[in-house]
Amino acid sequence: MVESDLAPERPPSKPLASLAGIGAVATVMALVTGALSWTTWQASIRALENKSQWQANELASLVRGRLHAIEGALRVAVTLFDASEKVEADEWKTLVQSAQSDRILPYVSTWAFVKRIPSDGAHALVEELDSEGRSLATRPGIEDDSVLAVVQYAEPAEQRGPMLEHAFTPASSTTSILLRSAERGTLEMGEAHSLEHLGSEQGLELVSPVYRKDFEPGSDAENLEAVDGWVLLAISAERIWRESILDAPDDHSFALAVLTDGDERTVVSALRSDEHEADASHAVSRFKVAGREWSIEAYPLSSARADARRPALFVLFGGLIFGALVTALVRSVTQTRNRALWLARSMNKQLLESEQRYSLAVSGSNDALWDWDLVANSVYYADRWKELLGVHEEVLTDSPDEWFKRIAPADLGPFKTHLDQHIEGETERMDLQMEMMHSDGVYRSMLCRAVAVRNAEGLAVRIAGSLADITELKQAQDELRSLAMHDRLTGLPNRAVFADRLRGAIARWKRQTDRNFAVLFFDFDRFKLVNDSLGHDVGDALLVSIAERFRESLREQDTAARFGGDEFAVLLDGIRDRAEAEMISERLLNVFAVAHQLDGHEVVSTASIGLVPSDLGDVDADEMMRNADVAMYRAKALGKAQYCVFDETMLSAAAGRLRLEVDLRRALSDQQFKLEYQPIIHLQTGEIQGFEALVRWEHPSQGRISPDRFLSVAEETGDIIPLGNWILREACQQAAVWKQESANDELFVTVNLSRRQLVHPSLHVMLQEAVELAGISPSNIKLEVTETVVMDERTDMLPMLRSLKDMGFPLAMDDFGTGHSSLSCLHRFPIDVLKIDRSFTANMEHRQEFTAVMHAIVTLAHHLRFSVVVEGVETEAQLAQLQLMDCEYAQGYLFSKPLASEAATAALRQGLNQNAA
Repeated sequence: MVESDLAPERPPSKPLASLAGIGAVATVMALVTGALSWTTWQASIRALENKSQWQANELASLVRGRLHAIEGALRVAVTLFDASEKVEADEWKTLVQSAQSDRILPYVSTWAFVKRIPSDGAHALVEELDSEGRSLATRPGIEDDSVLAVVQYAEPAEQRGPMLEHAFTPASSTTSILLRSAERGTLEMGEAHSLEHLGSEQGLELVSPVYRKDFEPGSDAENLEAVDGWVLLAISAERIWRESILDAPDDHSFALAVLTDGDERTVVSALRSDEHEADASHAVSRFKVAGREWSIEAYPLSSARADARRPALFVLFGGLIFGALVTALVRSVTQTRNRALWLARSMNKQLLESEQRYSLAVSGSNDALWDWDLVANSVYYADRWKELLGVHEEVLTDSPDEWFKRIAPADLGPFKTHLDQHIEGETERMDLQMEMMHSDGVYRSMLCRAVAVRNAEGLAVRIAGSLADITELKQAQDELRSLAMHDRLTGLPNRAVFADRLRGAIARWKRQTDRNFAVLFFDFDRFKLVNDSLGHDVGDALLVSIAERFRESLREQDTAARFGGDEFAVLLDGIRDRAEAEMISERLLNVFAVAHQLDGHEVVSTASIGLVPSDLGDVDADEMMRNADVAMYRAKALGKAQYCVFDETMLSAAAGRLRLEVDLRRALSDQQFKLEYQPIIHLQTGEIQGFEALVRWEHPSQGRISPDRFLSVAEETGDIIPLGNWILREACQQAAVWKQESANDELFVTVNLSRRQLVHPSLHVMLQEAVELAGISPSNIKLEVTETVVMDERTDMLPMLRSLKDMGFPLAMDDFGTGHSSLSCLHRFPIDVLKIDRSFTANMEHRQEFTAVMHAIVTLAHHLRFSVVVEGVETEAQLAQLQLMDCEYAQGYLFSKPLASEAATAALRQGLNQNAA
């Protein structure tokens, strides 16, 4: 037997057929492997793009939500100007502090009110700001008379300085949006750029116009002319971007790269921008806020793209290698299929994880998802949707009624209208607020946003959106509105609210004349004394107590408001007649006559009331408040703690006083004042010992005006300071002339000082300059201070009087006997001369008790080593009695009336023709 007999039989060899078969198999395997590799690659890329688009949409929702919240805050800030006649700096500060909490808008870097300045007012603005120690960064624009607007208020504190030094000229990048918002009457947002007043930080400017109260919309030019200014918010775009990135789900496979502005793709901010290619495919999500279009661009990382290609490459090379072997064909196909299945499961898992992260992000932002299949009429309610309404544990059907039955009845109709309009394609998206019933029975404010999905024919087949609980935001906005309409300390309505309610009462009275009303204007007596003596905390407590008494004493339909300081107003609405208004005024006087118990202090602050009833005629609200103010001042002038009904004579008197104030300011510069001098006589020698300087006003049209009329006005307005300085200098110059002509070294001139002069910080400087300029000694000028000023409870005058005494000026207490001083306390005051008031002199001849009092005063003054000057001596009998009392000095018409300086000089040279000796 040979070896070949033991081997199995082999088939006949067909090499060409085998090669053809192997080639065919290899070709088929290559095609199958390539197709599978391509399919795997495309599936990976689509999964990557889907994840990128989810990320872009999610981040766009977060950014858009923050910008919409800022828009709402801006609109609330504008209502502050709509509700107030004038917004003060502290009101603006309060508004900003309330809105800048971590709970509300941490993205606004600066809140500012920009005042519109006409171009011809630029130089006046420069002078005003220079006087306040402020300068503007855009000074070249100001010098060219091209100022458009200047920042008037700015908060918070760290931005106040830079912003108040800022003005917007026509060259400013902000000017275009200021003009656009004013002309259109709309809220506008500027382009993203590096804000000058925020350093190099990338930001946005959001503005809204503030118009005059009488504004009616018109053309662009008319709207611009009517604008009073703008509320401007400087927003940190980078902070919004960073906060949104932190709230978005973290996925290391992707770089959510760029926040862009507008069609020109201005890059506002970027995340890991060095890890994506500018020409790479990416996902884009666009949205509009305040008229500007924004987009979020999400770019996959290079490593993520490489990961997406790797499964396809494995399939391709694996198929080629194992496909060449016929014996491993089945195994190769099986492995390739298993690999594809594994990749599919992996991608599904990644997509599921991405969806879970998105759900967590939406939950963190308080947004709840819902999805309504319009064809099947079924709604998917996310768990967060159920949680927001407190029905998380309940079993809900997929019916739309589960939603509709929880909407407040008043909001259900508008909701369905918006829904129908959007489904019909009349609106691009749904965006509305509504009240929805929580499971606890309390309505919550909800913000609903949605977008419809349409088929090829444009019909809506599905609508999906989000639901957010904005109850806290609405409450914060209501709080801000309340701040804009109420006094912060007392909680009472402010002037703007009072004026609005008064206008309503006037309108009702015009329609129904038997429905009368009245305005009461209150000023509380001694309030400044409480502040000065007990401190502002007690003063504030007094204002709060006053407000509480108003609430307890007025009817529900009445309105009490605080105008500022200690000024309040009351609107009595629906009264029968004037008599009822006077009865209520009398009752309120009694209410406020009762002492307030404040922090251990018993404080009495009576009220002076001005009353304007509706039966005085057809007037507007501003006139009624002005007339009530005038009547109140009349009540104070009549003695306080009373009410006074307005009449037209008061208005003319107030107008006359106003004219007097204006003329008084002009009189000094026009040299309308002059001094006269009344001699003071030594009763034992009959010689002139000195003069009292008395100011006279020669008005160009009214003639001589009595000092009793204008000195009190000058004291109140503060004009007494420059007038008193002029009197002092003139008197010192005249004393210097008389000192050279007279051999009497003790000759003096007395000058009166008011309370305001005594407390003025520059009094010592003015006195020193006056005597040095005249070249005389302080002993030649006697300073007279009235008894009421010396005894003023509000201010301790002793330190001031002692300092004047130390400078060398003799001091005299004028009008002694007219105030509340006691003879027993005279020794406390550093005075040299006691001047007895003319009222004692006039009664001395007819009433013996006055003679006794005069004698006691003179005797006590001599014991205290005071000199005594008696004023108002007009008869020989009065002179004789004074000489019997050993009184040293006197002045009055018996000796001489006040003389012009030339006549006084002649009297000093020649002596007076009288019998003083």
